[in-house]
Amino acid sequence: MKKLLLIRSGSRGNEVLQWQLFLAGLQLYKGKLDGSFGQVTYESTRAFQQLQHLTADGVVGLKTYGAALLLGFDGVQDDRKTTVGTNWPPKPINLKALANEAQRQAKFGKIEYTKVSPAGDAVKITNAWERNNMELLVIPQLKPFNHTGKVYFHKKAAPQLIRLFEAWEKAGLLHCIKTFDGAFDPRCIRGRNELSCHAFGIAFDLNANWNGLNRVPALIGQEGSVRELVPIANEHGFFWGGHFANRLDGMHFEVAELK
Repeated sequence: MKKLLLIRSGSRGNEVLQWQLFLAGLQLYKGKLDGSFGQVTYESTRAFQQLQHLTADGVVGLKTYGAALLLGFDGVQDDRKTTVGTNWPPKPINLKALANEAQRQAKFGKIEYTKVSPAGDAVKITNAWERNNMELLVIPQLKPFNHTGKVYFHKKAAPQLIRLFEAWEKAGLLHCIKTFDGAFDPRCIRGRNELSCHAFGIAFDLNANWNGLNRVPALIGQEGSVRELVPIANEHGFFWGGHFANRLDGMHFEVAELK
């Protein structure tokens, strides 16, 4: 087991990034997830210490680590196999999310669109892409969540979506699903001028209330955790948003590879 590293103002690296992600999951950190311990990280650390009735010195020492570990922070790196902590499941080695809109267009067709409003993320598809590429599926395992089990998804990825939910059911993991929070949604990525995977009909969201954007996704054993679903999703070509490098999105699953 590696020793804990003291992190404080001026520290940089993955340890700082993990600390920022932890604070963001507690809604205490609103800054950039950049692995740099600056003023915002300092103030957020002090806020955490105050809530835990610790000396609010802005330094992540042993007592601060200890309080954080009790709340699920995976600050100790342990090379034993475990399903506890923020680093499980491990990020897949041979599966990568499609990096940009150009890659998504290459696999799933070119969408022409206009913005619904200059300030919003919603778009209106203006060519025949939706008619030519989308399909209405029935996923029986989703009937408890939307009554019909119907999901609008890209034709190319529809078979593997059906197989994924069948595999989750076979593995006895459907209890992990608390809410189904949508799939096809013509819009850009939040805050970016780039089409989301939802616009291509190749993504869906689960358990949004427990796995919000830029928050540490719920841990194994906590309500709303989707972590147990991830390894099987990876096997079926779906990448988990909890493995995004700088923009955690633990509710999100998207097609990375057609199978």
